[in-house]
Amino acid sequence: MEAQGAQRRRRLTAVAAASGALLAATAAIVAANPAHAAACESVQYSVVSSWNGGHQANVSLTAGSEGVDGWTIGFDLPGTVQNAWNVDWTQSGNAFTGADAGWNAAVSPGQTRELFGLIVSGPATVPESFTVNGIACGEVEATDSPTGATTPPEETTPPPGGEGDTGNATHFSGLGSPYGGCGLPQSELETQDFVALNVYDTPGDYDFYPRPIPPDLADKIGLWDNGRNCGRWVSVSIGDYCTGVNDGAQNQPFCRNGAWTADEYNGATLNMIVADSCGDANAWCRDDPFHLDLVTSSVNRFQLDGEPVGDLLDHWNNRQVSWSFIPAPDYTGDIKIGFLQGAQKYWGAVSISQLANGIHGVEYFADGAWHQAEMNGDMGQSYILEPTAEAGTGFQIRVTDVEDQLINDGRVYEFSLPSSCTPCNAAYTEVAYATS
Repeated sequence: MEAQGAQRRRRLTAVAAASGALLAATAAIVAANPAHAAACESVQYSVVSSWNGGHQANVSLTAGSEGVDGWTIGFDLPGTVQNAWNVDWTQSGNAFTGADAGWNAAVSPGQTRELFGLIVSGPATVPESFTVNGIACGEVEATDSPTGATTPPEETTPPPGGEGDTGNATHFSGLGSPYGGCGLPQSELETQDFVALNVYDTPGDYDFYPRPIPPDLADKIGLWDNGRNCGRWVSVSIGDYCTGVNDGAQNQPFCRNGAWTADEYNGATLNMIVADSCGDANAWCRDDPFHLDLVTSSVNRFQLDGEPVGDLLDHWNNRQVSWSFIPAPDYTGDIKIGFLQGAQKYWGAVSISQLANGIHGVEYFADGAWHQAEMNGDMGQSYILEPTAEAGTGFQIRVTDVEDQLINDGRVYEFSLPSSCTPCNAAYTEVAYATS
């Protein structure tokens, strides 16, 4: 493990993401006071992980038709807040009060915004009432509190991502050889600014599980989503740094013996691409569903006011980041197709890159019909094809994006296995194609 918390992970065909063990408990508090209903629609307290004697939670606010410009939120907790971030907070007895940090003061009309997070020593019990700017926001509409349990719900789905989610961020040196978790050599990525998503989401459970994660273990799938989020772009924004210990130790809270603290790097942003996975047995990769592992060389390229920050790496300490999935920025051209090392006419393994909106599947044409190609392990940009004719070297494919839509109106890509591939020796052999 690098000094800055960089992660190394298994690669090639053993890549997946975890989510089902995420403990997500939310209380929605609906505004009941007609005079203030337009400002405060609801408050959500979401338990994202728990352990014996403590838990981590996020607090969000949904604004009404008037929106919110500056907030102070109050609620009671049967425990003691150890750390909180993105908030100016105090606690007296069980009464917690948190005020905005300035940059997160505004919530637009109808918007739901995650405001702050906290670490609590005490049971993972969802508060029963909230005040916003001194006004009771309403009565509890629904609650699903885990009351300290660490077992997942019976049925869960991967956490959604893409909503400005906040997580811990570490960094790592680069992709393994011959190619990274998504099935591409690092040199073939659209950008050298890339990230890894969590393989597992199993709070308190640091065992390894099969990859791809099979359907009977679907509750352990997270944002890697068995490779289905490969090739997607993310917009990443730098948040607070930890003044204490944020080492990803098992069964330990993040940033213990310290506090999340803002500095001059907060708000620096960078667009990056998902190229790898984080499956290590630590709290970052298991307990934090929105953890990002950033390639080390990108850290100082984050930009503020249009300029690279330059020395963020020297002030890191495994910060928090907020991030969202985005379409490929300024996308032009079309996809790239390349055969992987070992590919031949009996094993048509290809990688597909330069995607406008990720990739969720590949269809190949054989025996007069279209067939769904099998993903190459859980390398989300690599698929195993059959040729158009038995034992042939010609291929035709169609590609679907993350919205499960055929790209380019169902464009067909036709190409051939190079004669030198008996099998292919290079990690990646790009091929030209014709379209129809």
